[in-house]
Amino acid sequence: MPYFKKYFYCFVLAFFFLEMNLYAQQLARTADRHNYTSGALIQERPQVKWRFQTEGQVYSSPVLYADKIIIGSCDSNLYALNKADGSVLWKYKTGGEVRATAAVDQQVVYFLSADGHFYALDVHTGKQLWTFKTEGEKTYDIWDYFQSSAAVESGIVYFGSGDGHIYALDA
Repeated sequence: MPYFKKYFYCFVLAFFFLEMNLYAQQLARTADRHNYTSGALIQERPQVKWRFQTEGQVYSSPVLYADKIIIGSCDSNLYALNKADGSVLWKYKTGGEVRATAAVDQQVVYFLSADGHFYALDVHTGKQLWTFKTEGEKTYDIWDYFQSSAAVESGIVYFGSGDGHIYALDA
């Protein structure tokens, strides 16, 4: 019986810490990125308000900022769309697919592209402010279709790269 008790307590303790960790991480999203659920009722049969077609697949998640939706596409563009009607406010062409979810801080959009560059753009105009060259993104197999998404805090932008590094850059 002491053998059973020992493992039972270990199991309960492990479950307690796992549960705390799941609540803390919010699935890698923060309230600043407006990635949350609303208490509003969703209709049983929702109607499409608008639809926007890119020239490639879309793996990144949309980020809401003011009247914009910022989203990347495998057509190598980062798009800023009007969230009311889906019209293009601006788009920025990179040298590779944009599979990473962008981050917005202090009116700057940060994102990684498959061309191995990390970009900073003006959120209102899409004008490039600066880029940072990593040692390059690498594809390992056909299932390797995600890129690291940026996180920004206290003037530092953090992201991971397919080159095996985690970077912290002055934003």
